[in-house]
Amino acid sequence: MASLYKPTIVSYRLPNGSTRTPEGERVTKDTPGAVKHTRKAKKWYGKFKGANGKEQRKPLSANKTTARNKLVSLIKKAKKDRKALKDGNTSRAMKFEAHGKRPLAEHLADWERCLVADGATPKHVRQTVACARRVLDGCGFAFIADVAASAVQTYLAGLREYGKSTQALDPPQEWYTRKELASALGVTVKAVTSLVRHHRLEAKGNGKARRYPRATAEALRALRTRGRSIKTSNLYLDAVKQFAAWLVTDKRTAENVLDHLSGGNVKLDRRHDRRALPIGELRAVIGAARRSTQTFRGMAGPDRAMIYSVACASGFRAEEMSTLRPTAFDLDGELPTVTLSAENAKNGRTAVQPLPADVVKELRTYLEDRPVDLAVWPGLWFKKAAEMLRIELDACGIPYAVEGPDGPLYADFHALRHSYVALLEKSGATLKEAMQLARHSDPKLTMAVYGRAQLNDLSAAVGKLPTLLGNPAAPAQEQTTLAATGTDGGSAPFCTSFAPEVDSGCVQLMIRDGANCKIDRPPPDHNPLQRKEVEGEIGQLIGTEGNSPSRTRTYNKPVNSRLLYRLSYRGMRPSCLRKTAPKTSRSIHFSSSFGTASQGEILAHPASSTANECGSPAGNAFPSGQYSPLTARAGGHRTAEIPN
Repeated sequence: MASLYKPTIVSYRLPNGSTRTPEGERVTKDTPGAVKHTRKAKKWYGKFKGANGKEQRKPLSANKTTARNKLVSLIKKAKKDRKALKDGNTSRAMKFEAHGKRPLAEHLADWERCLVADGATPKHVRQTVACARRVLDGCGFAFIADVAASAVQTYLAGLREYGKSTQALDPPQEWYTRKELASALGVTVKAVTSLVRHHRLEAKGNGKARRYPRATAEALRALRTRGRSIKTSNLYLDAVKQFAAWLVTDKRTAENVLDHLSGGNVKLDRRHDRRALPIGELRAVIGAARRSTQTFRGMAGPDRAMIYSVACASGFRAEEMSTLRPTAFDLDGELPTVTLSAENAKNGRTAVQPLPADVVKELRTYLEDRPVDLAVWPGLWFKKAAEMLRIELDACGIPYAVEGPDGPLYADFHALRHSYVALLEKSGATLKEAMQLARHSDPKLTMAVYGRAQLNDLSAAVGKLPTLLGNPAAPAQEQTTLAATGTDGGSAPFCTSFAPEVDSGCVQLMIRDGANCKIDRPPPDHNPLQRKEVEGEIGQLIGTEGNSPSRTRTYNKPVNSRLLYRLSYRGMRPSCLRKTAPKTSRSIHFSSSFGTASQGEILAHPASSTANECGSPAGNAFPSGQYSPLTARAGGHRTAEIPN
């Protein structure tokens, strides 16, 4: 029988409430002193009979009404599928039965062909199918009916916990040959050399006489037996869920039994975060490459220096850099650029990146006499770009990995892309500009991953905070500043006399401070320019910078303040401002950073002897002692309400 329920979640904690032991291990029921805690899940779950007649349990929603509606939909769909299988839809039943008898390996091969036909890149197809195959083989699934969500969860948990199995090292043995070490680790002989070089581990001798000490063997074994990261586990889960969803879409099974599974929080287990190199380290790396006499996979020192320079100036990835030809560089145009074709870009879109002047100057000399039909930096160096960059890092004494708040931060080739976005941020680029230059579709990625502020930048921002502990030695200037902003117990000074001045950079309103400046705030019901009336008169109100795009969240919001409230009207001015004849008016000329306005007009609306159309009391359009709106217009478009 179908039902809604909230499952009970059981956890274990220490008496102090911690879920971790002092050694950092998770508290379990076997931990000494562990206390059992139970709580109900936030989401409602549904229990019902699926299309195959077996009981299904699925998470629905935290809202009970929404969960009940979802459960009803699932029950109806399951009944419809069972009826189709039972009462005469023999073609569908026979089709499901026929697919159910085929091994999962055949379905996986069909899915791989569909991915290729759908236009996925060979690398994506290879990695996705390999991840799905590993989960299916690891769980022991042979047919569609064998696939179970609990088995997948258990297998992925084991990957995160135990890693790969290796042989125990012989206690008395102190030195290992390459073959012995490969056998103990369960890897190829060729992989041993790569692992030792990548992790900078100790080794002695050359050729067949090369030996590895026990410390190197133990370090490599620890790396092999370490469990997979949460991010890797999520990749496996996403791949097998895609395969299960394809089985349903292609009418090979009735339901996706893995649909409710969700991945873990990758922020809790960071293994390979990059760091942005400061400008000093970038210059040192490029200079070391220019002086280097070492060649790496066909790339000499000057070639590597130019690769690093273009990568830091364009944000291109290593594989994207390897596809660039001389014709991709337009160095003689008004705006020098480099173009990456859509077929070589990761996001499948053509990218045209502007280049700085110093890099353009070096490229003009470097690209002379280069064949236009060949790549500027050919070869397979990009597959080992991190190892290539470490040549220069070691030469400069720059560490490859430094400790960060959530784990090590690495300076591999992709860190140059992080450095590119960090330099854009320091140069004053807006978030929208940085997102476009980094070729991101989501501003959250630009800021959360690439645009993280450094600790010294955050410290400088915190250093500007006012004194919190009431230090008597605090500068008098700080107290004056606090009082001026109205945050130190007093009101901010407010004057009604504004003198416009011409400024080449921006519009300035100079405040003439006076001793008799006073603010009389209006009563709550006094609002001569209510939004409803204005919108009814002139239509939609839009911000000064225009409407925000429907899917772009990086627009500049309009300023909303009593001192300056700029609005742009679609249509004519409100009748209350159009028909109330001002007694005084004066014209000013000003310019702004957004463009020079031909004429600006300030219209002051003092008290009137007749009632206006904004609903003010008769005999006084703006009562004495209260503010009246001053409307400043530039070119008939930009307006501002300034309380008098």
